[in-house]
Amino acid sequence: MRSSLGLLAVMVLAAAIGVVAAHSQSQTTPATAVQSTPVSVPLPRSGTVYIVGARANDSSPGYLPTTLSVAVGQKVTWINRDSSGHTATADDGAFNSDVLNPGQKYTWTPKHPGTYSYSDYTQSTLQGTIVVKP
Repeated sequence: MRSSLGLLAVMVLAAAIGVVAAHSQSQTTPATAVQSTPVSVPLPRSGTVYIVGARANDSSPGYLPTTLSVAVGQKVTWINRDSSGHTATADDGAFNSDVLNPGQKYTWTPKHPGTYSYSDYTQSTLQGTIVVKP
C-alpha cells in the first residue's frame, strides 16, 4: 500500500509541475498566413511560327499563325511540326530557310519595318505574312 501512495504522490506532483510549467509559457501568436505567389502558365513563345500538318477542316499543311507581328530586331523562328520538309521563303528574298525537315527550325531577325509575304517553295499553297513594326 505504501508503494501505491508513493506512486500516487509522484503522479500528483508531476501533474502540478506540468500545470505550472504550462502557465509560465509565453503566449503564442497566430502564425502569419503564407502569401502564395501565382505561377504563370507559359504562353506560346512570341515570334514563333509552326509549320503544321493537315488540320481537320483543311487537307493541307500550313503556317500557324498565318500572320505574325513582331518589332524590328525581334527574332522570328519557324519550327517544322509536319512530317515532311518545308521552307519559309520571303517573296522579296529577305529570308530563306532552305528545306526544314521535321523538327528543324529556322530563325530570322528583321532589320527593317514592313510587311513580308512568304511561302513554301516546295508547296506554294503554304503562305504567310510577317508584319515588322518599328
